[in-house]
Amino acid sequence: MSQKPKRDRGANYTAEEKALLADLVFQYKDIVDSKTLGGAFLLKKKEAWKAITTKYNSNSTTGPRETEQLKVLYDNMKQKSRKKVGELNNSEQNIGSECVIDDALKQALQHMKEDKVQMNKSCSSDWKPQVMDSDTNIPYSMHNHIEPLTNPYDSASIFFKDEDAGTNCTEPVQIIEVDPLNPPVSNLQTVRDCMSDESLVMDQNNIRSPPLRVLASASRKINKGVTPQNTKSTTTSETFKKLYFKKKCQNAKLEQKKIMIEVMHLKKEHQLKIHTTSTAAPVSPKITPPISPSVPISSSSLQSTILDEQCFE
Repeated sequence: MSQKPKRDRGANYTAEEKALLADLVFQYKDIVDSKTLGGAFLLKKKEAWKAITTKYNSNSTTGPRETEQLKVLYDNMKQKSRKKVGELNNSEQNIGSECVIDDALKQALQHMKEDKVQMNKSCSSDWKPQVMDSDTNIPYSMHNHIEPLTNPYDSASIFFKDEDAGTNCTEPVQIIEVDPLNPPVSNLQTVRDCMSDESLVMDQNNIRSPPLRVLASASRKINKGVTPQNTKSTTTSETFKKLYFKKKCQNAKLEQKKIMIEVMHLKKEHQLKIHTTSTAAPVSPKITPPISPSVPISSSSLQSTILDEQCFE
């Protein structure tokens, strides 16, 4: 049986070589770590890796390496660094959360349940929560991940710890009954004093404005079969224009045909006239008397011959 040839394995990378590769890649990080595609950019990335390999091989101690080997090493380094960062975050989260005994956890959940029942029953903030400081040592995973909006003026503000300076009024509220016929002056004075008390004035900086809600316009369903009025008007005007120009072209073609027919008729009429004139009666030839050369021609005889010819014609 033929045995497969063993792959020549190079020496392991040293810590100095890994640090050298990280420094070289950092110089070309905008090109090497970019996700841009395209032939020109890939060519630029290949040239960057060539420059990295030449610089690495000039300073390496375990021998020269190829570009593909350095790429694999860089990918492994990135994967290990991501894994270390994830483990570090998990360890920090586990250290922050303390271990809770089952009995203490049950007691804390029972207190929270009773507080919710009392909050739903009572409309005011007279009830006192039963949750203790020791109950707050529950891990983060046991709490609700959804936190309500802060409102210090709600009846349940104490339960959600949304207290404000204006609401922390330890003095009891005095109910004043005023007789409309005989109003007591002392009670009115106490009301004025309460209104002018600084503890009842709300600080504008402590007021938490509720988040604004932007109502998006409802999306309307548009039937594709039904065309809007604007498109209808434009389509009708365009169709009328097309019909008008089409009719005009037809009229021009008919006028051209009419002119051609008239020209043909005129040509035929002209040919007929020429034919009729050529087929008319022939004219008799002119008869001139012979003139003897020996006899001299006198002027009187020449005139008489001319007159005879005119009469003959």
